[in-house]
Amino acid sequence: MDLTAAVDVIRAPLGEILPRLSDALSETIAHRALAELSGNCPHSPFKTHGHPPGDPGSAITTVEMAALAPSARAEGSRQGRARMAGAEVPVLALYSDATAPGALLVLVLTEEPPVPVGSVAAARILWDLVTAHRDRMAAEAVPGTLAQSRAAAAARATAIAELVDAHGAALSALLGVLRRRELEVLEELARGRRNRQIAQELRISESTVKFHVANILEKLGVTSRGEAACWPIRGGRPDPEPPVTVRTPRATSADKPRARDVSWLRDGERSVS
Repeated sequence: MDLTAAVDVIRAPLGEILPRLSDALSETIAHRALAELSGNCPHSPFKTHGHPPGDPGSAITTVEMAALAPSARAEGSRQGRARMAGAEVPVLALYSDATAPGALLVLVLTEEPPVPVGSVAAARILWDLVTAHRDRMAAEAVPGTLAQSRAAAAARATAIAELVDAHGAALSALLGVLRRRELEVLEELARGRRNRQIAQELRISESTVKFHVANILEKLGVTSRGEAACWPIRGGRPDPEPPVTVRTPRATSADKPRARDVSWLRDGERSVS
C-alpha cells in the first residue's frame, strides 16, 4: 500500500471515505464488505460498504460490530470468524485509539484468515490516519461539513414527519368506515379478548359480537381476528358517532286518559244508606 492510496482516501468527501478505503485495502486484503463504528465521525458513526454476507436483504448491525470491539481494542486487531449480517464469516477487525472515542473497522474477508502480518500493520496505520483526520475535521467544525450534516438531518426529519402524517391520515380514513360499536369491539380485539369477554365488557350478546367482528374484517379487508387486532386504533381512531337522542313528544290534553265517571256508584251508595 503506497502513500498515494492514503492521500486519495484522506482527500475524499466524508460520504466517500469508506468506499475509497475499501479500494485501498483490497490490494492486500481481499474482502467483500467492510463496516465502521466510530464516535468521532461528523457525518455518521455507523456505515457499511460492499456486499454483506447472510441471506438476501440482511445487513451488518451495530450489535454485531460492538461484539467485536473489546477483543479488537485489546490487541489493536482481531482475526477469526464472527457473526456478520446474521452469518458466521471470516473477519478482520481493526481498532484505532488515535482519538479518545476510538473507532472500529471490520472487513468481511473472502478467504479464511490469517491475513499476513505486514498487511494488517499497514491497514492499521491507514485506519489510524483516517480516524485522526476525521477527528480534526469534527474539532475544527468545517462549515461545509456541518452544513451537509445539518441538511441531511433536516431532510430526514422532514421525511419522517411526512410519513407519519400520511400514515395517520390513511389510518383515519380506513377506520372511518367503522361504526362506533365496531370500533369498541375492535379495541377489545386489540386487547386480546375473546367474544365472551367482549360481550361481558360491552354488555351485548356473543352473537352480536360475532356480527360486529365479521363486519370489521370485511371493512378493513383482513381475514382474521389477529390481523384486525394489529390495527393501531388509539393512534388513528376517528371520532365516534354521536349518540342518537330519541325525543318523546309531550302528551297533550287530548292524549291524556280521561278519568272514569263513577258518580253513579256514589249515588247508589247514598240510596242504600
